[in-house]
Amino acid sequence: MQERRKYPRYDVSHPVSYCDVARDPERKSEEETKTEDVSRGGIRVKINRIIEDGRILNLKVRNSSYPEPVDADARVVWVEKTLDDEVLLGLSFTRIGWIESDKLLTPEILRTQV
Repeated sequence: MQERRKYPRYDVSHPVSYCDVARDPERKSEEETKTEDVSRGGIRVKINRIIEDGRILNLKVRNSSYPEPVDADARVVWVEKTLDDEVLLGLSFTRIGWIESDKLLTPEILRTQV
C-alpha cells in the first residue's frame, strides 16, 4: 500500500479530551483518552464507542511540557473496532495552528523516534 500521509507519525501518548461538536456544540460533555500516535496532520486514539466517519471532534491534547492544552478540531477519517471491543479512530486535523502542532511534537519526542 502506498503511504499517503503528508507528515510522519510518532508513537506518543498524550492525554486528550474530546467531544463530538455536532452533538455538543457547547462542548460540555468531554470524554478522556490518550493518543496512540501523533503527527502534524492528525492523531490516532483508542476509545470505547463507535463514532462515525466524517464526524468533527474538538480535542484538547495535553503535553506535559506545556501548561495549556493544544485546542484543535479533527475529522474522523477511519474507524476500526479491535478484538477487545475498543475502537481505534484516525483523526485528521481540520483546525490547528503550526505553533499548536509544534506543541504535540517536542524536540525530546522527535529525538527518541528517529
